[in-house]
Amino acid sequence: MSELPPRLLTDFDGTVVEKLNPANPLHWRRNLRKYPLAGMEGYVEFLGGVQSTGVEIGPVVSRRAERLRRAKTTRSISDLSLSEFFGRPDQVILAGSEKEKGRVVAEQSLLRAIGMLEDSPHKLGKSLLEYALKNSQVEGHHPILIGVVSHGTSYEKISELRGELRHRPQTDDVVVRGEVGSNIGFTAYMGPLEVHVTQLEPYTAEEGRRFGERLQALSAAEG
Repeated sequence: MSELPPRLLTDFDGTVVEKLNPANPLHWRRNLRKYPLAGMEGYVEFLGGVQSTGVEIGPVVSRRAERLRRAKTTRSISDLSLSEFFGRPDQVILAGSEKEKGRVVAEQSLLRAIGMLEDSPHKLGKSLLEYALKNSQVEGHHPILIGVVSHGTSYEKISELRGELRHRPQTDDVVVRGEVGSNIGFTAYMGPLEVHVTQLEPYTAEEGRRFGERLQALSAAEG
């Protein structure tokens, strides 16, 4: 068990701000510019619930590109009154790709248990698997808990990731336990990584508290 408190990381698009329907021609300009985008309802209350359990609010970790998206991301954070959490440059990590985003999440788990709010678990999970395969000899990772944001396709994305991991060759050292279901999810042991996936209810303070308590329990269970 780490001496550091668990930390919550958060994706940005579809997690902090709403994603727009790309099929709607009225949305193409805002999708292209990534601004302005509405905040996810209940997100701030969810963070407050997580904080109440003693979990530290860590940075945004997004696949957005640093050079192209830093200014728009900073502006969105200010517009949504989130500067308390993400006002400093080091509180927003724009990784530039899904692969790098997965690496950042995995490396953060070398220090403490990590929670990650995510709307595309199938993409993040595959990036974590790629990290695990390339760093199979790295020891000392703490558990990662992926909270999948509640939306219309979250169940399908969780199922897609679980199916992908279950059919990996034995040489990849991947073990999957638990069935996919509403608010159940599954656990995957990928070499050095222990990754738990759970579907969240819509953001509320109470849901944040439940997520924080589960993250604390995973941290405590390490011994």
